[in-house]
Amino acid sequence: RIREHEGLEISHIREALEQAAKAEIAAIAVQPIYLIKGYEYGVLSDLVSSYGDRLGRAALGKPLLSDEGDLDAVIKAVTGRTASYDDGKTAICLVGHGTESDSNRIYVRLQEKMEKAGYGNYYIGTLKKEPGAEDVQRALKKKGCYKRVVLEPLMAAAGGHVYHDMAGEEADSWKSVMERDGYEVECILEGLGQIPAVCSIYVEHVREAISSLQGICI
Repeated sequence: RIREHEGLEISHIREALEQAAKAEIAAIAVQPIYLIKGYEYGVLSDLVSSYGDRLGRAALGKPLLSDEGDLDAVIKAVTGRTASYDDGKTAICLVGHGTESDSNRIYVRLQEKMEKAGYGNYYIGTLKKEPGAEDVQRALKKKGCYKRVVLEPLMAAAGGHVYHDMAGEEADSWKSVMERDGYEVECILEGLGQIPAVCSIYVEHVREAISSLQGICI
């Protein structure tokens, strides 16, 4: 998709690791843009580990939501981007991917922290796991004061999930579901990676990964 729309050639991580091994790179840090330690993060971790014999040292950076400080920083970032919508009549719904792994509970924790911080018009749901669209629907109806819904991706980049599952015209998209409930719906078609404060979290994580490589300081 990137090659088609932007003309950029970006190697698959396996290709990049292979190139590094052939170039006899002594140390490498890999920073994923995943939000949580879900299934994909585990697959990546195994892949990086499999190059242990060919790369002198390798470190894998943490995903975006790795500790309480990360959650606080992301809350500040996403609420800052959508502050103008928070008028008491608009529900801001953050739509994540979700995972079958135990790390899915981070979405629930993020919701708890947002409520505790006073962001009562923000709701978190996922495409693949609970809380799902139906859970968010029930929460909005229970509140009973909303006229408008803003859908914001809780994902690093706006790809197919955002354009189809969240904001698409398909009958089962979040946009269509909310419109059938009578809400005016607006979609933000930018991932978290478009927010500088979120990028700073990733940068800090890759710094930590680099620092973990023996003998390398930054």
